[in-house]
Amino acid sequence: MFECDGSIIVKPNSTIGVNRCMFLHTMLALCLVASAANNGTAQDGALTLEVDEPVISKLVSSESDPSVILACRSNAQPPLISLDGGCTWNAWMADNDSIGANVLQTAVHLPQSSSSFMIEQDRTIRITDDLGASWRNHITFTTGAFHSYRFHPMDSTIIYGFSSDNSPVGRFNTKQRTWRSSSVDTSAGPFGSVVDAFFTKTNPGASFLVSSNGDVYQSRDTGSTFLRTGSVNEGGRQVSIILACDDDDPDRLYARHVRGISTSSDAGKTWKVQDLGSDSWISGIEQDKADPLLLWAYGDAIYRSSDGGSTWSQVNNSAGDHTIGLLVGKRLVTWSTLNGLIRFSKDGSTWEKLDSRTGN
Repeated sequence: MFECDGSIIVKPNSTIGVNRCMFLHTMLALCLVASAANNGTAQDGALTLEVDEPVISKLVSSESDPSVILACRSNAQPPLISLDGGCTWNAWMADNDSIGANVLQTAVHLPQSSSSFMIEQDRTIRITDDLGASWRNHITFTTGAFHSYRFHPMDSTIIYGFSSDNSPVGRFNTKQRTWRSSSVDTSAGPFGSVVDAFFTKTNPGASFLVSSNGDVYQSRDTGSTFLRTGSVNEGGRQVSIILACDDDDPDRLYARHVRGISTSSDAGKTWKVQDLGSDSWISGIEQDKADPLLLWAYGDAIYRSSDGGSTWSQVNNSAGDHTIGLLVGKRLVTWSTLNGLIRFSKDGSTWEKLDSRTGN
């Protein structure tokens, strides 16, 4: 078990051992980095507070090694990687010149690529075999006006492009190098645009889309066809925002509700709401991969469910707000601009700082 003294030490552009790189072999989560231009200079990037935006925009971990964390940043800095649970950090994207000055949109590690990371940037897929020290071009594709892209979490040959209205979803096959429009059910009215997408890992054919109109769409054929299953609207207004899908149950969704947390067991057709009080605010939900019935929710406080989201109990409210979170092994790690990086005990009752900054 790794322990920290509460300080962050950043090692700029250091070399990470090959054996530790293999721990990243199962890092399947998608890492979204906010739109920002690289300046072509290698940067170390300490975990420091930026004006008007959080330092950390996404946390990603290795499912096989809880000491490995990837922190994606929203302040025009390269992602950071930690091999000791957040005690020390290394700049993950060291060679910025090889990527150029375009917008970094997506980053993902896929098991089919061994220890390589792949990113899609300005319609060019780039790949690295040395944790970002160097990059090479893989594929450049042409397409229509998609506003965002996602790799399929289990198949490196499939990329999804998301847009609006008549052709809101497209699939790119990297082997055939062709785009095909997905069939999206619009019988209930105009689609709007894609605002979020969710993919299950243990059911790789199942995925969800949420439209700007608040409608929920499900695919069971790896995104070839999406059928409308339900809505997050109630009485003409949006009351829920979907935060997660169940990897073991492709019909189960978890969402933040205006009154607490809502759960659907029928792909979004109906929702069950647990009222957590008018002051509650949930930022995210994490599922324990080893125990799918065990869920953690974070936001204004830390909440825990042991029955798959049917009921929730508050286990901690002493650490302030939690804007971004990740379940690392059996322990929840959260980030907020107020308290920085925090790691909770296994039951969530106590916590420790991984960032030396003190909150109010």
